[in-house]
Amino acid sequence: MFVCECTYEFPAPVETISVECRLSRITVPNHVHLLRAYREGKTDQAMFDVSFEKAELRFRPPTAMETAVREIFAGVLRAGSAVAGLLFLFALALASRSWRELGLLTAAFLIGEGVAYLIRWDPSPRFIEAAMGLTVAYLAVEILFLPAAGS
Repeated sequence: MFVCECTYEFPAPVETISVECRLSRITVPNHVHLLRAYREGKTDQAMFDVSFEKAELRFRPPTAMETAVREIFAGVLRAGSAVAGLLFLFALALASRSWRELGLLTAAFLIGEGVAYLIRWDPSPRFIEAAMGLTVAYLAVEILFLPAAGS
C-alpha cells in the first residue's frame, strides 16, 4: 500500500472539488485508489478504478440518501463492468425459477450489500472474486444436477 500526502492551497475556501484520477491506466486495472480530502474538520473521499476516473468531493456531510444512492450506483456499475460480477449476477438470475424467486434473490443480494456497508466490512477484491466464483459454481451444480431442489 502506498500513501501519498499533499497540501493544496486555494485562493478562497471551496465547497466542491472535481477530481479526475487516471492512475488505473498506468497501474494494474483492478487496483482501487482512494482519495481522502480534509478541510477544517470536514472530510470526503472518493474511490477510483478503471471504470471510475472522475469524482466530486464535497466538504459537507452527505445525507444518508446521497450516500446510499452513490454507493448503490457505484456498486452496480462496478459489478456490471467486471466479468466475474456479470457472471455472478447472471447466475443469480438463472438460479431463480420464478419471478418470486428472482425477487427473493435480488432482495437477499441487496440486503447483504446493505449489511456489509452498515457494519463497515470491506473485504479484499480477491475474497469477493473467490466468493462470487464459489457462488456461481454452487448455483451451476444446483441448476444442472438438482433442478427439483428448490432451495
